[in-house]
Amino acid sequence: MNRKNVIRTLTAIAVVLLLGWSFFYFSDDTRGYKPVDTSVAMTQINNGNVSSGSASGGNNTCYAGYCGVVFKLARSSGGWKKSIVYRFHGSDGALPNPSLIFDSAGRIYGSTSEGGKGCNTVTGCGTVFQLSLKNTVWSESVIHAFTDQADGYMPVDGLAFDAQGNLYGGTQFANSLELCNPFQIGACGQIFQLTPHSGAWEIAAEYATPGFITPVGNLLIDSSNTIYASAADQAYFTGGVVFEILQ
Repeated sequence: MNRKNVIRTLTAIAVVLLLGWSFFYFSDDTRGYKPVDTSVAMTQINNGNVSSGSASGGNNTCYAGYCGVVFKLARSSGGWKKSIVYRFHGSDGALPNPSLIFDSAGRIYGSTSEGGKGCNTVTGCGTVFQLSLKNTVWSESVIHAFTDQADGYMPVDGLAFDAQGNLYGGTQFANSLELCNPFQIGACGQIFQLTPHSGAWEIAAEYATPGFITPVGNLLIDSSNTIYASAADQAYFTGGVVFEILQ
């Protein structure tokens, strides 16, 4: 085999390998994702119960669609069975965010991006809610309805408790847009703190997110009450940050 034939053969093999690699790379929907620790989620599943919020459904009609539900998946010998824990009505919240957390007494906490009676908009400014189980029936109470004032509005997904029982979360908008870049309306937010006081909950603090961007994902709080959070530019998609709040 002369030199020209060797070069042609090697070139053909390289082209075939490149085409094969391109096919598998661009057809892989998981590329770019990082492995994550799913041990907590798997523990919940193995215990036989998983609860979450659904941003639509539930038959009760709210602005531009259904209000949403909180549902439960219970594992049995026949597979997984779905049951409705609570249906929202609008005045008590609408469009629940998917992540839910429990307190030590087994109560469920979550947030809704719309609904509530805290402001005068058609859709409502959102809520943080609590679900309590009594005599096999779940009842809902709104522990905070956002007002579009200093507390912001439109809560995003992800609540967290600190060791003292204070509850933290994020909102897409902050303080009637006063803390926002006027050229990036809709892409700003803050972290809020709710503190139990005399049988009720009250806003105790607000922390603006850096760079006029929206908090995304769950919050982490360490033993010294330092809050760790992430935020992204959801208006112009210029990137995001991971930041901490020292208290």
